[in-house]
Amino acid sequence: MLPPRPYRVFTFEGRLYTVINYSPVEWLPGIPLADPERNLDLRDLRKALWAVNRAPEMAYMLRRSHADGQFFARLSINSRDLPIAEKDGAWFVLSDVRERWKSLENSLLHISNVLLERTRNLPEAKFPCDPHWPLPREMGYLQNHRSLDAAKRALWKSRDALFLLVARCSLAIALAGMLPRQGVNAPPAWLRILIDAGVTPTWIDELGQSLIADLSPGLRVGAFINPLRGPGFTEWVNHVPCMISANLPVYVYWPCPKDADYQAVWDEVTREFPFLGPYRPNSTSAPTVQVSDDEHISRDRFGRWLVVNAQNSFRWEDVLRQAPLRSVDPAEASASELSIPHGPGQRPSFPSPTECWSAISGLSSFGRRTQMKLSITILGTTSGTSVVSGRKTTGTS
Repeated sequence: MLPPRPYRVFTFEGRLYTVINYSPVEWLPGIPLADPERNLDLRDLRKALWAVNRAPEMAYMLRRSHADGQFFARLSINSRDLPIAEKDGAWFVLSDVRERWKSLENSLLHISNVLLERTRNLPEAKFPCDPHWPLPREMGYLQNHRSLDAAKRALWKSRDALFLLVARCSLAIALAGMLPRQGVNAPPAWLRILIDAGVTPTWIDELGQSLIADLSPGLRVGAFINPLRGPGFTEWVNHVPCMISANLPVYVYWPCPKDADYQAVWDEVTREFPFLGPYRPNSTSAPTVQVSDDEHISRDRFGRWLVVNAQNSFRWEDVLRQAPLRSVDPAEASASELSIPHGPGQRPSFPSPTECWSAISGLSSFGRRTQMKLSITILGTTSGTSVVSGRKTTGTS
């Protein structure tokens, strides 16, 4: 068993959590989603979410956007000049982007499959059914579309899926790190496996120089885990030791039923998953994170109306001294906190349609107001103008 890592305990909305590999700033738990590939975009994926049984790689998403290195440069897109064109009524992603993404997808998929096959007998690799996010090509970047909006959705969703495929590679590299060491001076296990499998040296070199293979603390979002069997149970709790070893933050929910002995419930959890024993709270007493009531209405880049709440995270220093909560903007964070969680928050609320449209009527100056990272609840779509115009072309796709 791994030596225990640093951890802290907090309560939020009456629930008790342990966070392993904690940071100065932590995420707040959101609402579990049944179909994350339909309901989330890249901004949402850059924060810790409740574990999705078929997508453990979500926990390995990078907290911040990166455009450095060959891998991430291939995914760079100018939102004001999207690589989309139209010919004979069909809208499509430009051929150079399609080919670049297709090559990247094939390489990432091959690399992750090689590593996952080599590590599939590890207890940390026992995922249920098909654990992985849909492939980028299944999101439509290689296809023609009937409208500009459909082509845009395919472009963004395909790019999101490519980032998830990057995270899948990081998961596979972390699993390779759980294999028995070959010696103190031996190269990393993932490197040896890929060389033995005949992976192109150029790709191995790019991988080694990128953040994909970097498992340093503070880089990835982690996940909220429910270790108690029953509704909401995380089916890959056995993967948690790998997450801890890879320096991911792991948020463990400890149920405290009102009609049962919580210590008996926790005994049940630690008997099945003894690696959680060192992180078990001593009691139900822990610092409480208060809830912010700051909410308003805004639109996302697709023109959809959103109810947003600025509180998606908290600072330990505020909670421990019970100071007023504040949201964190990475652009204003100190140098020591540049890797803190950021992105849209996770605290959606559900007002009635009447309340929403009443608020919308007074938003004439709202769009210019803030660039904070906010949580979202989709209320509906509008049939307004596209965010970015596509291009017309007379050439071939």
